[in-house]
Amino acid sequence: PEDGCWSRSTGDGGATRDTPDIIRTCLAARALVSAGEEAGSSNVKSAFDWLVKRQNADAGWGFRRGEPSAILPTCFTLLALIRTAQNATSNRWKDEITRGLQRLMGFRNNVGSFGAGLLQAVHTIHAVLVVQAARECEFAIVATAETEAIRWLLDQPDEAMSTVEEQISIDATGGAKWGLTFNKDAVLLAG
Repeated sequence: PEDGCWSRSTGDGGATRDTPDIIRTCLAARALVSAGEEAGSSNVKSAFDWLVKRQNADAGWGFRRGEPSAILPTCFTLLALIRTAQNATSNRWKDEITRGLQRLMGFRNNVGSFGAGLLQAVHTIHAVLVVQAARECEFAIVATAETEAIRWLLDQPDEAMSTVEEQISIDATGGAKWGLTFNKDAVLLAG
């Protein structure tokens, strides 16, 4: 439906439509780059251009266009954009990334974690992965964000090692609901 995105087929009662999917687009673009496709190739460039166009005014990303920024789509998008270049200087999306990193820090709690509720540990794990990637690629970050978040996770073993599901709606009609299931200890080990 839109140039650059990897969509998901959704529908009710037989009629299907392609719905833009920010998470699927992030994963596909990262897979292409990891497989050796250049960031300037038409497939990768159009995916990243699509992602950058979806950045909200507050510099984060929502699951769907027009939705408020949320931690997970912000993390997935930042990680995809950061991993396209070896360092901040050579990254063509450095301004969008810098603004997005500032927005991500806005999700940070005074105890070092990110987000709240059942997904607080999942949000914190993904934020740590982004902060680590940003640091490795020499983006400016809050120096204590990584260590405080990891410390929070280690101090909350029951929070950091369980399975949770986040329900999201990527269909503009609200008809299709999708769940992202996280086995948090596996996410923690994968980082």
